[in-house]
Amino acid sequence: MKYKELPSEKIVHKLLATAFESPSANLKVYNWCNKVLGHIRFLESERVKLVQKYGKENDDGNYSVPKEKYKEFFEEFREVLEMDIEDKIPEIPVKLDWFNDEKCRYPINKDLWMSPEDIKRLFEK
Repeated sequence: MKYKELPSEKIVHKLLATAFESPSANLKVYNWCNKVLGHIRFLESERVKLVQKYGKENDDGNYSVPKEKYKEFFEEFREVLEMDIEDKIPEIPVKLDWFNDEKCRYPINKDLWMSPEDIKRLFEK
């Protein structure tokens, strides 16, 4: 698996907020998410380092990459995205058909509901 194939951190948090039909299924999801989140955080850390390397600090203390540095930034970030993840990440422990009314419950906060696009992203190879 390459870093570019990881789901977003937001999708992983939505998955963690979803309750499946059994505690053992929820535990498998929890363990998978924790494994993936470590790699997502590494990827974000590398992105931030590159933004600081190629960017300029704004008055509010945030960095942004100027247009003339986009190419260099994206070339270097693409190298990170193309890196193989050395740890074996197991296949996602849920099945597509688990995302129905009988097998899962979404949280009260609708912002944490999995959208069809989120679910699709989880199962992309």
